[in-house]
Amino acid sequence: MNTKRCPACGLILPITEFYWNDKAQRCKVGKCKKCWAIYVKQYKANRTKAQRSKAQKKDTEWARRDRAANPDKWYLRWMRTDLKKKFGVTIEWYGERLAAQGGVCAICGKSNSSGRRLAVDHCHKTKSNRGLLCSPCNTSLERMESMMDWHEKALAYLAHYAAVS
Repeated sequence: MNTKRCPACGLILPITEFYWNDKAQRCKVGKCKKCWAIYVKQYKANRTKAQRSKAQKKDTEWARRDRAANPDKWYLRWMRTDLKKKFGVTIEWYGERLAAQGGVCAICGKSNSSGRRLAVDHCHKTKSNRGLLCSPCNTSLERMESMMDWHEKALAYLAHYAAVS
């Protein structure tokens, strides 16, 4: 097993306890993860407001240019984090489920008319994911789950106005 000595704390740790240096692409960052976290926290606390503003502006400008140059990369990044954060699923799970459903809504069998991706249907009580739905089916199903007699009220409403017309 590869090990490395942290110059900050002096401990000899497995190489997995060090972050990968993206710029060098060949070695780990000098400090271990714990020491690196302390360093970053102190660095951020000691920066002036002007330094923070300048760094934030630079990052924002870079991101704006990169997003314009690589929209697919940014969409995938957004989708990956969105699916993980909201539903705890991977983009691979989403792709498999989409392929299993033939790329269409699990209820009505249509693609999303708005052009957006299909929504991940999930149970709000158990937090389990069920399938992929278009926007109209997803919102209707949510309403039917929260108000058990909603569909009966909706049918009565339509019947009332059908008789009036």
